[in-house]
Amino acid sequence: MPKFTEEEKEHIRQSLLVKGKELFVKYGLAKTSIDDIILACGIGKGTFYKFFPSKEELYYEILKNEEEVKKTVLNELFREKLSPKELLTSFFHTSFQLVEENPFLQRAFQDGEHERLARKLPKHIVEQFSKEYTERGIQAVNILIERGVLP
Repeated sequence: MPKFTEEEKEHIRQSLLVKGKELFVKYGLAKTSIDDIILACGIGKGTFYKFFPSKEELYYEILKNEEEVKKTVLNELFREKLSPKELLTSFFHTSFQLVEENPFLQRAFQDGEHERLARKLPKHIVEQFSKEYTERGIQAVNILIERGVLP
């Protein structure tokens, strides 16, 4: 198996993330195969497996990247000095707008994609995601409590 330079590894990884995202948006998780992904990236199947153990783990990595963008935008919103009503309104508006503008996030919660992903991912990854998501939710609620938006 060929050895890749760090630059080549990064290029392949980015290609997998970009092309994988395009395919998942277009066809969904169930109908996108590893063969589709490697063909789009111009790599061999063995190379794919050097980066991701499964297409579900690639999908999860893309989802995590999308969640980070959403988290950054929402964190900026919490830094603004808004009244409680404006903050809550902006929070929901921004959340829905982020999903509306992001075909990958739209697809992630359609046609059972999220449930399929949860079934196919290793248990430790699902548990870690759940823990992180819960912690972020608690942080958001605490900020809303501190600002007087929630009792």
